Amino acid sequence: MEYADWGQVSGDLASTRRSAALFLDNLPADHNLWAISRRKWGATWRRIADAHCQAADLNLKKRVFKEAVEAWLCALTALEVANRINDGDDPQAQDISAEVALGIQRFGSSLERKIERTHIPCCDEPELPAYYLPAATTGICTPTVICISREEETGVALLGRLSPVVMGRSMSLLLISHEDI
Repeated sequence: MEYADWGQVSGDLASTRRSAALFLDNLPADHNLWAISRRKWGATWRRIADAHCQAADLNLKKRVFKEAVEAWLCALTALEVANRINDGDDPQAQDISAEVALGIQRFGSSLERKIERTHIPCCDEPELPAYYLPAATTGICTPTVICISREEETGVALLGRLSPVVMGRSMSLLLISHEDI
């Protein structure tokens, strides 16, 4: 599993996603080995996320926004891997959630299409808060995918998980946190 700890960060979302999928698909079946290595692998994927964040910051300073967004998406992908292999009772889970929230905030400020915090009016209930990420293409009709997070997942965590998947596509996202329903 050491292949996940590469020295250079390419900023290429496709290769980061392939590496993440390869890593997750090849986790050991032996639960004892899994438990022993969980923290080490989580730390490795967090280092990968940090390296991508640094690359994104450098690209922002250079005003190369497309590359910055790509690096942020790579960082969010790496954080998602760290989150998936993390034990739910592990205190690092809160740290990962905080990193995702910070990443979304920084990532959202560098986008040409901004992540919006919106409210959905409801009949008898108070307005429902949501995140809206508009489609990359404007002026044409595009589908909007409505996603509701799992019980244990925040809306920001769901946004961090889905952004790398939909970013280059002609679709909008409306994300609702389960706790707000």
